[in-house]
Amino acid sequence: MKKIGSVCLAFLLLLLFALCGCGEGIKARYVTTLKNWFFQENSGVNEYNFFFSLHGDDGDAIDAEVTADVRIEDESGNVLYKKTHTVTEKDYGDYTRQNTELHLACVRVPKSAVLPGVSSSGKAYLKVYREEIVEFDEVSCDVYYGLPVKDVKIVCETLPVELKMKDYRGNVESVIRVEEVKYAFNSDIVNDLKIELTGTKTQGGSNSFDHFIYKLYDSKGFMIDSGSVLLSSLSAGDRFKEDITIYKDVTPGETYTIKFEEYSY
Repeated sequence: MKKIGSVCLAFLLLLLFALCGCGEGIKARYVTTLKNWFFQENSGVNEYNFFFSLHGDDGDAIDAEVTADVRIEDESGNVLYKKTHTVTEKDYGDYTRQNTELHLACVRVPKSAVLPGVSSSGKAYLKVYREEIVEFDEVSCDVYYGLPVKDVKIVCETLPVELKMKDYRGNVESVIRVEEVKYAFNSDIVNDLKIELTGTKTQGGSNSFDHFIYKLYDSKGFMIDSGSVLLSSLSAGDRFKEDITIYKDVTPGETYTIKFEEYSY
């Protein structure tokens, strides 16, 4: 009877131990190695995933409950995301990576929670630990693309802008009026800025080219790009739409000013 009573008492103690949550860290006590960490974009569900695996001395994977600190930065070191995640057994699963089956934990980061930065590339950092049981040094992964970036802004001189086309003697041959400036910024892989000019030829015939200059300045007053706009076969009253594409030195979050000048011979 005493033996049966001792067994029952031990069982009750174990049950109480589990119910009160005291046993949640048991698996973590056997963890000795952090492996197979990597970061990826999961566009299908609009999130980023940070994967890792935990192992014991025998090399077997352990789905231990741990804490994971995740931080994401852009190339300039701006912190876009920083949060502490609790990883439970339900966050583990079997995955195939580079033709290898792995048992991994998955930390999910909603895209909506990541702030836009100044580059679509950067670095993701991970620190895994369990208070007073196990702790690993912070690890990191390069993020080559896919991070959200800030939009750019273009401001223009007071519109409309009238530009006079003159011949080599200084006589006015035609007049072009730039009436609207639109733009679109694309940062998927290479930052490029598309500017659309819309306007009207208010004076002149169609037997000449209409030529004027644009210059783009950043917020510090440095000119980052310039070029010519050449329009052909426009008669007085004709409207035009002309695209300009800029690939170099376009910085997300920057405000640019576009200016127009008359072309002179």
